[in-house]
Amino acid sequence: MISGNQHRTSLFFIRRVIFLLIITIAFISCDNSEAKLDEIRRIFASIGLDNPSGQVFTDAEILNSSESREFIISDPDSFTFVFFGASWCPSCQKELPTIEALQRSLSENVAVKFVFISENPGTVARFMESNNYTVPYMLDRRALAASSNAVEKYPTAYLVSPKGKTIFRVEGLFDWSDPILLSAIEDSLEIWY
Repeated sequence: MISGNQHRTSLFFIRRVIFLLIITIAFISCDNSEAKLDEIRRIFASIGLDNPSGQVFTDAEILNSSESREFIISDPDSFTFVFFGASWCPSCQKELPTIEALQRSLSENVAVKFVFISENPGTVARFMESNNYTVPYMLDRRALAASSNAVEKYPTAYLVSPKGKTIFRVEGLFDWSDPILLSAIEDSLEIWY
């Protein structure tokens, strides 16, 4: 026969086991996106792409190529490459073909946007058309998005996570078609998704 003390001890033990199981299940199923982001940041830092200043990307509603208002990060479930630059910028002109190559090689889980700063819509449309560029672009006519993201040098690029966190920021010319970069992107997508 079980005494009252043994019964209470058994109930206490059972409750404790149930509590620990609930905590374990909650821990396993919780959103571990910060840990994933840290791992992804380490991957990019290993190839020299990081965000040493801790600059955070600030989304903004600006004009898209159809001249309707849209947020730069239009798909919150995707990573987004955001490139700030101008059609008259020699480094941007050199970089755009590699951005085109990057866009072609990415999965649907990664969006690419080129944000033209302080430019006339017609000038940008002619520039994109004459060079056969298909990268989605936006117009930051008053440089508000550029200013809120501390863009001082063209081109400046960000990789932003689905949670809106900055993975890295790069200022200046970069070859976005580099196979090492593409491999890092693939590794990051495997970690996230």
